[in-house]
Amino acid sequence: MESIQRPGGTCIILRDDVILRDERHYLESGVSFCRDSRKGETLYLSPSAFELLIHLTSASAVDDAWTHYTSRCSVNGEPANREEFDDFVRGLLATGTLEAAGLGKRHTRPLSNLSLPVSGTAPIKPMTFPTRVSVELTRRCNMACLHCLRSSSPGLRRKEELATWEILGLLHELDTNGVTSIALTGGETTLRPDIEAIVEHLRCLRTHVEFFTNGFRLRPALIEKLAETQRAKGQGFHVHLSLDGATPATHDWLRARGSFARATAATRALCEAGVRVVVETCLTPLNLDELQDIVFLCRSSGAETVSIHPISCTGRGGSGTLKLPMAEVYRAADEVARLREEHRDGIDVRFDFRFTPSESDRHLDDFPLPQNTAPAGMFHMAIGADGQVYPCTESTGVPALVMGDIRKETTAEIWRSPRWHLFRGGWTIGQLEGCRGCVFDGRCASQACRCYAAASQGDFFSPFPDCYLNSHSLWRESGGRT
Repeated sequence: MESIQRPGGTCIILRDDVILRDERHYLESGVSFCRDSRKGETLYLSPSAFELLIHLTSASAVDDAWTHYTSRCSVNGEPANREEFDDFVRGLLATGTLEAAGLGKRHTRPLSNLSLPVSGTAPIKPMTFPTRVSVELTRRCNMACLHCLRSSSPGLRRKEELATWEILGLLHELDTNGVTSIALTGGETTLRPDIEAIVEHLRCLRTHVEFFTNGFRLRPALIEKLAETQRAKGQGFHVHLSLDGATPATHDWLRARGSFARATAATRALCEAGVRVVVETCLTPLNLDELQDIVFLCRSSGAETVSIHPISCTGRGGSGTLKLPMAEVYRAADEVARLREEHRDGIDVRFDFRFTPSESDRHLDDFPLPQNTAPAGMFHMAIGADGQVYPCTESTGVPALVMGDIRKETTAEIWRSPRWHLFRGGWTIGQLEGCRGCVFDGRCASQACRCYAAASQGDFFSPFPDCYLNSHSLWRESGGRT
């Protein structure tokens, strides 16, 4: 087979909105990858292929790139095959990861995490920088929903909320360091007077962005901004919209009068504008038997995905009155599995056990995790509306779980802080007295999420409140702990 390009021909270069992440130290996994959020694709690479893409941040003739690749293969002990190399380059050109360029053109953005040092003191080394970050734009909300994990409400003040320039600077910093997914949450994101400016800024970010809203205040001008961002970012952008029932009776009961009509209208308007919509549905005693109707409603509105999940026991959801017995949770999960198969050609239907104890094989995450660790602290963190940094979204606002302040340190400095050590292998299962005797016997998918225990129970080593509420079905011994 002839080589893909003769010397002196058109040069190729890595598209500058592609993210490169070198995480070969992470759990000694040897993982390095290229993330194209615009296409929703992650490509895991050999050391030599990864170093080739670094080389291609400056335009290079293909034969020169082949020479560089063979030299790196020699150093790394990898075989170098020209036919395979040409196929690799053709594939990246076909997907747009590589593009033709004139000699002398250079990549215009920083090379993600490549200049960041690895945390050297943690019991288990985390990723060099988080891949996923949740950013709370505001704690305020136009509703006071019964299950709100932030206890948000219209009466909350904007005290110490990050200014527009601080939000934009933070997003730029996260993107520069190679974050692959940012979730913009609230409160209610659309209450910020500068929300259109923030949405417009998202177009220049390489990372995938998830924009959360209850849909109540989606004005036509904002919908158009969201649609423009969608067109610019392709699969690298989704709007998450809340819908907790198939009727006003089941949805408005949890949220506010009139919110069902607003949410369904917003879903249709967004989908008609070309925005990719993920509908988030909290499982409640009232909507347990209408999951099929919810899926039909979401599909008919044009939503791409509906994600159904139990309610968190933090914030106002901590009263326990909205929680379901484990048997009902599993029944709902089975129904969702049936609906997923039934609607596989029209809408993606998912069930997320995130706040409910369950066997570990029910959870598959982006990257491997050792025992006694969770995404929080290993490759995930959250940032509150005031700039305080926390392990995860559920722990946002809990004083005991503050990891740092972006007004005092960079996010990279905060990520390397020893304050994270407890989340990086700094505890043992033997310390979790409340988990002894559980039917899952150390195989619980949620057990390692200690920040949720601390946020909901005030004790890092406590069982989840879900365990207390469902002790009759979780513990072998009659009565369990109550």
